[in-house]
Amino acid sequence: MTRLSILASLCLCLGLAAQDARSFKELSQGEPGCPRVDDSSVGAHRQTGARPLMDAASDEVIAKGARRSAAAFGVLDIDGNLQTVGQMKGNIVAIGFWSTRCEPSMKMLQEFRNFQQQASAKGMKIVLWPVHFEHWPEVMGFLRAKKQYFDGVQVKRLALGEHGLNILTDELNALPTVYLVDKDGNIAATWSGFHQNLLLQRINRLLVER
Repeated sequence: MTRLSILASLCLCLGLAAQDARSFKELSQGEPGCPRVDDSSVGAHRQTGARPLMDAASDEVIAKGARRSAAAFGVLDIDGNLQTVGQMKGNIVAIGFWSTRCEPSMKMLQEFRNFQQQASAKGMKIVLWPVHFEHWPEVMGFLRAKKQYFDGVQVKRLALGEHGLNILTDELNALPTVYLVDKDGNIAATWSGFHQNLLLQRINRLLVER
């Protein structure tokens, strides 16, 4: 049995492996979220019987006085350069955790790619970090295979230690999961699964905050 057929048979998210030859249109069908066992493995995407997380997302954001800091959280680019939320002060930061093996992640990744392009073109104070846990060769191979959908997307890898996931949460229960950070570096909203236009709605709310 080939590696592709093994992945296809084990992957929870509609049986789609990272290098699936099917079109992105077919990837648009599926569950709102892909569960995950822990923050260091893609194993939950292959766990028999695991159930998707159904997130009750709303338009609400956390009240300003109740937000906690995410300043120490960091990500790495493919060259190993570290960026932290604290360095982005003055910008709204969207942190989206995703996997090449998760169908809803594909929709989130495309949304982040579009936002990245628009924010850059218009000089908007918005930073978007699509963050993965996988090895760089696997992720870059996936992006090359799906170039027509994700060309130009700037993906990041999770930093560790003092800049790691524990800054945001004790446990990441599903992919994709998004954390939205305000201009002061505080967590303003979080949700799991892909929800059409929710990222846009919440960013717009944070843009008008004083």
